[in-house]
Amino acid sequence: MRAHRTPKLLSAAAGAEPEPITLSAEAASRDFGGVRALDGVSLSVAEGEVVGLIGPNGSGKTTLLNLLSGVLAPTAGRVLLDQAPLPAVPRRAARAGVVRTFQNIRLFGELTALENVAAAAVAAGGARRRDADAIARRELAWLGAEHVAPALAADLSYGEQRMVEIVRALAARPRLLLLDEPAAGMPESETRALAALIARIREERGAGLLIVEHDVDLIVTSCDRVAALVEGRVVAHGTPEAVRTDPAVISTYLGAAAAGTDPIPKD
Repeated sequence: MRAHRTPKLLSAAAGAEPEPITLSAEAASRDFGGVRALDGVSLSVAEGEVVGLIGPNGSGKTTLLNLLSGVLAPTAGRVLLDQAPLPAVPRRAARAGVVRTFQNIRLFGELTALENVAAAAVAAGGARRRDADAIARRELAWLGAEHVAPALAADLSYGEQRMVEIVRALAARPRLLLLDEPAAGMPESETRALAALIARIREERGAGLLIVEHDVDLIVTSCDRVAALVEGRVVAHGTPEAVRTDPAVISTYLGAAAAGTDPIPKD
């Protein structure tokens, strides 16, 4: 587990170092018709920390990410960005510093990697159109992915598409980055590269990250805190080690009969 580090982002106006912002769900619930997908969930993530979210399929992880990124509004409870209600409008949330990726890759296949990243820089309000290409080249170079800039997104490998999607999110200059299953479908070598990228985003950009992921090895090695969701409720929340050994988490992953075993690998 990496130590929490306060990001060193300077205020352009005063040169002072601002306090990290915090995104939080407070007793947030979300209903779809007669089905309650989230039930009174409280969870926060601040700039400079990495928080993991685990749970079985259908547990409400993506729904929570949708609330925290402004895609959906809670049926009950609140979603706050530094104690102010987060607008349930994704573009406004992004311009406030909350940016996300999606479980299903959403690149524009007919555009190049460079054009995908440049479009994100403009859409999030962080760049003028005439500066967008330069920003996109800089972001791809930061990742060491300059070689994919002229390639159509549809022609990239799956792993390259995943990385370009993350770079596209970074072009929006997030203070808080929400990643929805970023390692899905990746081989072990690409997952290791993703873990290194997560560390760089925190250390070099000062961003906070909330990571929804089934690859628990990635969560345990990358996160300061972990929350486990089951049937729309948080059943465990704490350090990776505490959640890894929590009986409710063990039961969820292997079933009650296997509660004496350890389903989640150690570091």
